[in-house]
Amino acid sequence: MYEVVEVPEKRDSPTLFDVRSSTIARITIFLPVFGFFFSLIWSLMFNFTKTTWTHCMVPNYLPSISAAFNYPPASYVWRISIAFHAAPRYLIMAVYYQYNRRRRMKQTSSLVRYQGLLVRFAAFANSLETFSLIVLSNVSSGENKAIHVVGFSSFVLFSTLYMSTTCLMYSAMTLDTRERRTSWKMKKYSCLLNFAALIWAIYFYMRHNRHCEPYVYTLFALCEYIVVLSNMSFHYSATYEFDEYTFKFEREQLSKNFMSSDGYLPRYLGTSQLFQIGTPILLKVQIFLPLFGFFFSVFWSFFYDFQRTTWTHCQVTNYLPSISAAFNYSPSVYVWRICISFHGSMRLLNIFVYYHHNRTCNLQRDWLMRWRALLSVIAAIANFLEIVFLVCLTCISSGENKGLHVASFSMFVVCSVLYLSLTCLLHSASQKETSGQKTGWRWKWISWLTNVISLILAAYFYRRHNKYCERHMYTKFALCEYVFVLSNIAFHYALRFDFEDYHFCYEESSDAPDKATKWRH
Repeated sequence: MYEVVEVPEKRDSPTLFDVRSSTIARITIFLPVFGFFFSLIWSLMFNFTKTTWTHCMVPNYLPSISAAFNYPPASYVWRISIAFHAAPRYLIMAVYYQYNRRRRMKQTSSLVRYQGLLVRFAAFANSLETFSLIVLSNVSSGENKAIHVVGFSSFVLFSTLYMSTTCLMYSAMTLDTRERRTSWKMKKYSCLLNFAALIWAIYFYMRHNRHCEPYVYTLFALCEYIVVLSNMSFHYSATYEFDEYTFKFEREQLSKNFMSSDGYLPRYLGTSQLFQIGTPILLKVQIFLPLFGFFFSVFWSFFYDFQRTTWTHCQVTNYLPSISAAFNYSPSVYVWRICISFHGSMRLLNIFVYYHHNRTCNLQRDWLMRWRALLSVIAAIANFLEIVFLVCLTCISSGENKGLHVASFSMFVVCSVLYLSLTCLLHSASQKETSGQKTGWRWKWISWLTNVISLILAAYFYRRHNKYCERHMYTKFALCEYVFVLSNIAFHYALRFDFEDYHFCYEESSDAPDKATKWRH
């Protein structure tokens, strides 16, 4: 029931792939749950003394969340878990926005006239809650306590506002199905538990700081855990309301009369469809994130951290920082982490898109037809590992753990080159039916060639710098690094040309039973 559904025999089918919404919701919740319990258990078993210490120096049995997530490897696991959970959270937020707009409120309720305002405010609070969670996860209390405290305070504030507003709306809405009633009960009890735990956490925190009593900080930490877990429980309620919806990637079949002037977003969504976004605008957002993080970090390092980021053991003149050095100091490291957190989780969609495309496209070479299934699987695995190692090398900077950072970067390079090469091999023999696919093939080929050449030159300049310590040699290595990264980004942007007439949508499954679902018109 929860697997990805593919249609290999129907090559003319408008749907390339679809995924059950319950699968997305469960994975979205599993990631922070796993990161939370791993970090907590690791801190209790291996960092107990450091994580339970406070300025009062009194006995405690449990670490606070900030302390538990402050030391490696717990901090790395938590950052990676939250990074992959970021984009799906915004997808669910967009779905809820459309869903709540269509819901019917009881006519006797005084909130009917404010439904639109409440729906918009809930979406606004939910988006800021997610962003605050990304910030406090990527900026630990040990790195920058002020930013971490602001991020945590914003997360608590906006999560409270979002849950309160949602519960207020649901209390006035018509609950005409069993799933909606179950979701409402889960939301209500999670919200009440969250508020109670938050109040008690504030009380124990103030009492600990004022009286320094033994074990009071343990009670504060326990209340913190309940606040976080009840928040996760609140968001998990989406699995009940959207169990019969699917997330699809399909060819655009709407009339142009129903499209907006920019060609990306529809003016009208059918009664079974909650969310739709075109491939061009999604790819632009997906590519903008690493580009912004890259250029911000490089320019900031060049203008404000030039001496630190261009220094090497050779102590010779250099004009450009390497990527690892440019992304190693604040605020560049924080901006890059946040950008890749959203970008990495969005990139996972590309894996499914190209995997199913490679398995169903028409190849013009017989020998590739025999190996297509295997090559498609290897390319998908390489693409997945490329994304995983990109997130890992981002979440683990060279200043924190150089060994893990170098290993992650090396694996990213290997998986990236393997994926780019296999994709070019498969697409070189595929039939280009549209001008967009022809443009996409040229884009991929040029990007791949640039990527490989820059990698070879980067390896050459790096070895020569370490061996001879020549002036400006490290600058040439850094420049080749930039070209390698930018050509990789350009390669992935080619999806915009291959699937320019496709869109992602979130709609009710065709096999869903007929229910008396009543939308507000």
